[in-house]
Amino acid sequence: MRLKELVAMSCVVTMAVECAFVLTPAAKVEATEKSVGDRWIESDIKGNVTKNTVVNYKDDFSAAVNKEWLSTTELPDGYVRYSTFDENEDIMRERKLSLIHDSSLKSHDASLIKTLYNLVGDWSSRNEAGVSTAMPYIEAVKSITTTDELTEFLMNADMNPLDICFSAVSTGASYNDATRYTVYVDEPSYFLNYPEDYTDMTATGKMYYDYDQQVSNYLLQRFGYTEKEAEEIFDGAIKFESMMAPYLYTSAEQSSVEFMGMIDNVYTLQEIAAIEGNYPISRMIVGTGYGQSSDYMVVNPDFIKHFGELYTNKNIGLIKDYLLAHEAVYFADMLDRDAYETENTISNSVYGGSGMVSDEENCYDVVNGYLAWPLDNLYVDKYCTEERKDKVIECGEEVRAYYRKMLEGETWLSEETRAAAIDKLDKMTIHAVIPEKQYDYSGLKLTATADGGTFIDATMEIAKFEKQRNISKIGKTVDADEWGMPTSMVNAYYTPLLNAIYIMDGMTVSPMLDDENNYEEFLAVIGTTLGHEISHAFDTNGAQFDADGNMVNWWTDEDYSAYIGKTQKVVDYLNSITPFEDYPDMSVDGELVKTEYIADLVSLKPVIAIARQHEDFNWDLFFQARAAMWRMVATEEKEVSQLQSNEHPLGYIRVNAICQQYQEFYDTYDIQPGDGMYLAPADRLEVW
Repeated sequence: MRLKELVAMSCVVTMAVECAFVLTPAAKVEATEKSVGDRWIESDIKGNVTKNTVVNYKDDFSAAVNKEWLSTTELPDGYVRYSTFDENEDIMRERKLSLIHDSSLKSHDASLIKTLYNLVGDWSSRNEAGVSTAMPYIEAVKSITTTDELTEFLMNADMNPLDICFSAVSTGASYNDATRYTVYVDEPSYFLNYPEDYTDMTATGKMYYDYDQQVSNYLLQRFGYTEKEAEEIFDGAIKFESMMAPYLYTSAEQSSVEFMGMIDNVYTLQEIAAIEGNYPISRMIVGTGYGQSSDYMVVNPDFIKHFGELYTNKNIGLIKDYLLAHEAVYFADMLDRDAYETENTISNSVYGGSGMVSDEENCYDVVNGYLAWPLDNLYVDKYCTEERKDKVIECGEEVRAYYRKMLEGETWLSEETRAAAIDKLDKMTIHAVIPEKQYDYSGLKLTATADGGTFIDATMEIAKFEKQRNISKIGKTVDADEWGMPTSMVNAYYTPLLNAIYIMDGMTVSPMLDDENNYEEFLAVIGTTLGHEISHAFDTNGAQFDADGNMVNWWTDEDYSAYIGKTQKVVDYLNSITPFEDYPDMSVDGELVKTEYIADLVSLKPVIAIARQHEDFNWDLFFQARAAMWRMVATEEKEVSQLQSNEHPLGYIRVNAICQQYQEFYDTYDIQPGDGMYLAPADRLEVW
């Protein structure tokens, strides 16, 4: 879901129409010589750091530490960004490909994985089929003439690959009782970055527009429309999305502290029916199997109220344009070779990439996306060890112990708030490396090519299986042992609804962790990752949930006001950073990235405190290891998109703008006033 995922988990990482569009950069401040980081290079952009670039630790730590890697690492074919996380992903891919190709594995999970892998890689059959495998879905939309027929289509799981696309419906833990599952009714999908892009288009919104327009136009012509008709369909889709946009949450609202409360709207099915008007979403909820819930979390009631005014026979043409354009983009890389390569060419032209990934990597990416859990089951059995799990959890407990001391010493907190915060910390669960349970996919059946199966048919079967698995949770107790992310990913996350953190096994492999026996490196990577995720329990989103995962205010008014004041200083600091030489008035969006930045900022505090206890601790190795963790090269287009649409700060900012907040960094490298890395003590940030 677009919005529920904002709080469901907070991760370490990791992607011409005649309307009143005005392309404007998302500016916050004007760049000046006194801006934070004015002597830092935007070193993430490929080519900005070369072997001849003169840089030093005192002025630009990230660029200096990573200079050799940045100047010699090329973007692989088909990539617009490549990082240390991707290097780890390369290792994970090698491991999981060995499992896919292991003929000795005979389990149902292995069979599913191999079947899908072969369906994706069977270009002979895919080329012979062309667009025919997608045509039934296109014809189903074309045949719609009334809203009654539209409603039937949206409820038809066999013919609608987009599901109820105007109100994404799924299950998840309730904000108000985290022990039980509820049903979420979310906002619709739309092509551009944020709703405001439909009136004042940002650079990122323009990229999204260009990509979707070109892909949609190409595929629609493959589906039998003329070039003019294809263009008109996409224009109609954008026009309809422009009509929806005023009732959707803006980027500012989604980034605000109040947002969690804004989307916590509990309705009964009867209450939804009372506000839906012409839009029969209550009937669709029942018709798609979600009707047995006692209550529903309606993310945006105002949208449902107004969408009834748009869900009319008068607008049926525009609605069909919306569906056709979205289906075209949805199917783009699922058809024949020509469609696959054309989509890749368009993506490269918009996001600055070149080449394409190998067929083997493409097949792997699809399997890893659609069947992540069965593949993860095989991975756990082969590669995960209790020893590695215990080592990560032991470090987590050490980090947690310092957090407790930190909270006990916060003089600005009242005793009431401090007690609630410590209770939340004490009840937090730390999961690492090996999931407590494996997902059961024995009920999923896929048909091989030899038996008449197709790639698209397989994806539809997987989608229906996952949907039924979701529906089966309604009315049941939340299973705290179910992970929300496979351990074979290179990531970590915290979920406030379970008050739990998860460290994936992918974080523990080389090259991110070259030597897990090197204590400084282990603390720099695993220690700060643990600190980052624990910090999310107390960032501006996590702080709104109590020790049991319920959205309950456990703060006194005075304490919360003081806390927001501390976070506002963070936002102001981030807003003052202007990353791009080519966009001097485009700054970091402090509101967008504040929660991830705060988690980065606070993550070093317990780790540094732990390091101080070791007399011979190598601070230089520690800071360099953390800088290497966030190194990356990317196209400028990708970086602009990241800046304007992603809640994670740019990689080099996650290095420089964090280490300059800690005195140990100044002491290690003798940073003095006038150095590019210097920040006056009065300007340094501290939230906890």
